[in-house]
Amino acid sequence: MKKLSFLLTTIAVVAAVLVYTMGTAVAFTEGKTVRILVGTNPGGGFDTHARVIARHLGKHLPGNPKIIVQNMPGGSGVIAANYLYNVVKPNGLTILASLPVHVQQLIGRKVVQYDLANVNWIGSTNGEVMVAMVRNVKEFRDLKAIKSATTRPNFGYGSKAGLSHQFGALINRVLELNIHLISGYRGTARIKMAVEQGELDGFAGVTMTAAFSSVGDWLSKDRVTILVQSGVWDPKASTFKRHPRIKDVPTVLELAAPDDRPLVNLISAGQVGGRPYVAPPKVPADRVKTLRDAFWATVTSPEYKSESKRVFRTELEPVPGKVLQDLMANVMAASPQERAALKALFIK
Repeated sequence: MKKLSFLLTTIAVVAAVLVYTMGTAVAFTEGKTVRILVGTNPGGGFDTHARVIARHLGKHLPGNPKIIVQNMPGGSGVIAANYLYNVVKPNGLTILASLPVHVQQLIGRKVVQYDLANVNWIGSTNGEVMVAMVRNVKEFRDLKAIKSATTRPNFGYGSKAGLSHQFGALINRVLELNIHLISGYRGTARIKMAVEQGELDGFAGVTMTAAFSSVGDWLSKDRVTILVQSGVWDPKASTFKRHPRIKDVPTVLELAAPDDRPLVNLISAGQVGGRPYVAPPKVPADRVKTLRDAFWATVTSPEYKSESKRVFRTELEPVPGKVLQDLMANVMAASPQERAALKALFIK
């Protein structure tokens, strides 16, 4: 009888521990506030994406927690990434709307204090496709014309650490275009104004989402031409393919020499993530799964899709966290030779 009593007591204790553990794993957000860090100032693209998803994410997390957005600008996203990696507690209650900071790590910037191979990728609200665009004038009407032009075309972009400069520098180097890349233009609208005034000839690199929302009228009237695209990542084929919306535009990978293709893949990886969200290292696996499941339920929900289409004026193309995790693991395993090629491109 005593043995049976002891056995029943042991089973009850184990069951209680299991229930507590499972409940903690599932409901770690209940009664809490989940924070989304954004490495830019309020009002930009990353900030807008974060605020839209913040209005919906809580409904898909256990306990319907409050979601807040906190801006932490500086260093083109590096400051926020450093903070996430070194300061944030690994409890799953803080995630980062990450900028494309993988290049800074690969080229060995001293300010980098994170390792993207060790963070937990939650998902992306939109896998971006980068494009370069030029105004429709005879001397710059296509890639061949730009290569043979007697004057260098002026293409604008924002920050030197952003996707626009990365894409512009890539096509300049790989496609031998000799474009004059000019920094300091904040946003597609500002570049559009400069092109309209004749100050610039084109866009060094702009997301396809921004292209169709900001200069869609120009594209429909053939005032500008899309020269080249980064393409859509196909995880099954492990390569970049033409986006179906601009299927007549070649990808950089198609045009690149075989020796340059690893460089193209490394830079383009940041565009695959587009608008990614990451949690710090050492977050328990069950909590990462909860965040990923809630994120995916959010970005595929009718309410979120309706608002995002109204705000961004296009259908977004979310990317699952597992796809990003696998892709970035390969990227961060770049060889010394590939890292040296990146460094030569961005550090003069």
